[in-house]
Amino acid sequence: MRTRTIFRGTFLTCVRKAGLPKMPEGLREAMREFDERLREKYVAAQDRWPALAVGYEAFARRVRRALDAGGERGLSALERCPAEDLYLAAALDGQDPRAWEAFHREQFGFIRSIARKFALNDEDAEDVAQELCANIGTRLQSYAGRGSLRGWLCAIVPNLTRDRYRSGAARFETSLEARVEANPGDEERSQDPALLTDSGVSAHEARDRIDRPRCREMFEKTLASAMERLDPEQRELIVYKYVRRLKSREIARIRGVGEYVIAKHLSKALTRLQKRILMNATTMFGFSSKEVRDCLEIIS
Repeated sequence: MRTRTIFRGTFLTCVRKAGLPKMPEGLREAMREFDERLREKYVAAQDRWPALAVGYEAFARRVRRALDAGGERGLSALERCPAEDLYLAAALDGQDPRAWEAFHREQFGFIRSIARKFALNDEDAEDVAQELCANIGTRLQSYAGRGSLRGWLCAIVPNLTRDRYRSGAARFETSLEARVEANPGDEERSQDPALLTDSGVSAHEARDRIDRPRCREMFEKTLASAMERLDPEQRELIVYKYVRRLKSREIARIRGVGEYVIAKHLSKALTRLQKRILMNATTMFGFSSKEVRDCLEIIS
């Protein structure tokens, strides 16, 4: 240890004696201006989100990531940086519960409005918004910060909404049947490429290949067992949402909590319920994972 300390001291002494090239004055001044402006943006973001506690370094890391993503590091790039959005992102990175609530309050309605343009009904659009808000901490890892948070949401929400329909054919069938009912004889709509499953077959063809009675038997026998494995609070949430058909904001009022809390807990409850149903279906009925997902889609 002593030898290493002596060597380190000798090395530093040699470096000092040799002298290091000085930083050009212009560059030094540019860095000083950059740091000052970054601090100003930090203070402005604090004013925008007074309830959120984000350290300067956490905020600066988000800003540097945004500048790196844009390929620029100068003062002009910093001026274009969405500092307030990055401050909120940094708070979410730190798993601040107040940040989750702020995000839900500011963005839930916006997300739902985008999802409505791509979903088959309002319920699905609301589910997309709830799921995204509940899992925003994970999703936000892909937000580099090159543009605004809402610009990023405009890019990802359509894909999230489409992904909701890619695991099965049931909701596609609902859409097709509704369209044919509204426009009798307009059969060509059933071949719309947007209404094909991942395997390339139409929704009606996919429906014909699924054994509905067996699916229903599986679901009825596994659901009760799966529900028993949930804790009382999770069971109550699922009953409120899917039996009594209450909206998340109505459940939130009953529970006396924020809507974002309901969305987060409901997402966890559904994930746990689906895992239990999958486990029971594979062991009791010999279903594959894909068959279980298809069955859940077609009877939902």
